[in-house]
Amino acid sequence: MICFRNLEAERAKSCRRTQRAARKAKKEAAKVAQAGKAEPKVSKPNNPKSPMKKYYSSKVIFGEAKKEIWQQLTQFCSEPHWELYFSGRYKAHIEGVHEHGWDIILPIIEERINLLEECQQKARELLNIALSRVYAKGKNMAIFSRDIGAMLACEDEFKILMGTGLELYITMHREKGLGWQAYY
Repeated sequence: MICFRNLEAERAKSCRRTQRAARKAKKEAAKVAQAGKAEPKVSKPNNPKSPMKKYYSSKVIFGEAKKEIWQQLTQFCSEPHWELYFSGRYKAHIEGVHEHGWDIILPIIEERINLLEECQQKARELLNIALSRVYAKGKNMAIFSRDIGAMLACEDEFKILMGTGLELYITMHREKGLGWQAYY
């Protein structure tokens, strides 16, 4: 005996669940905002062996968490203009190596990579929460996580290419062969 699924009914049911979850999350965010809690609530994981350093509770305010991460990365509270950001990083890399030398710049780049990795972990945690609780925010948080990954890849690529010399990095940029140039 063959069973057929009613896809239209399943889609309608899924849509209703999504709307209910979004309304519930909106109400929770409003309650938290009214209580004067502007920052996301941070808790320690129950499992001390967990690789996550911290995770955000169910009352997380995604916008505030994103602003906090952007502030750490760019000194601004919002997403940068990507073309300007990456071209600025390229210029900073070149000027830094010319003015100070690779030996001085390498620890700065490594520190930046560590910061980006920490922020990427936070973004992934937020994405997981968004996907599990508020379906409508999932796409937005996925884009946010991808953008931080691109920032990290930019710094990693510079560090790797500097192993062969600055000229290769400059040539790759001129020929639009750097990873970020394909996307931004």
